[in-house]
Amino acid sequence: HHPEFATSFISGILISAVILEEYISPEQRVKFDRYFNKMHKRFIKPQAFNNWSTGFYAGSNGGIGNLAYARWTRDSRLFAKEIKYRKKIIKKHFRKDGWIENNSWRGNRDYWYHTLGVDAVLGYMIIARANGVDLFNDPVIGPRIQASIDKTILGNKSLEKFSEKGYKGKNHITGPKNARPHMHQNATNLTKIVEEEYGIYINPRNEHFRRGRTQENV
Repeated sequence: HHPEFATSFISGILISAVILEEYISPEQRVKFDRYFNKMHKRFIKPQAFNNWSTGFYAGSNGGIGNLAYARWTRDSRLFAKEIKYRKKIIKKHFRKDGWIENNSWRGNRDYWYHTLGVDAVLGYMIIARANGVDLFNDPVIGPRIQASIDKTILGNKSLEKFSEKGYKGKNHITGPKNARPHMHQNATNLTKIVEEEYGIYINPRNEHFRRGRTQENV
């Protein structure tokens, strides 16, 4: 997980720098440019354009970092390339029936990973829209994300119903000690975005998640 975590960390710094850009001096800008260029090449780019990810996870598999770096550098070509690539990845992993390939089949962590994927894609869509691309109303992406939210609601009501589909793949997790029978604690944006964008209120059923609500997540 180290490359993924490093990518998320750098992405968070990039987003903060974009927000605070008007307060950054020219001298500081030069230092940030050098640092972000190095970190993008080393962490974000390899993670964002990889062909080994089997699911959709934190930071949208590096996609959020690409969006943030494109915004910082005013690189319209990188932005367009990232959006085009991520739409293919979202279409690949988010099925029409609402399940997320790999995420939704991770054994007794299936709902946990499903909600992490939904949180990641919703955050990506918010940032993309802020930069001129509305994936919420995309005829292909929009319905798939809505369906994944429906499955999120199902799992919040009944984990047993959510898990009736069974498990598949090589990395599903078993054993009661390894179970995570709740919404992912880092899916801190999911409920707020779903309520604001879809008018749906989800009250997470597990105290473990609610204790993490003060966290921030890119």
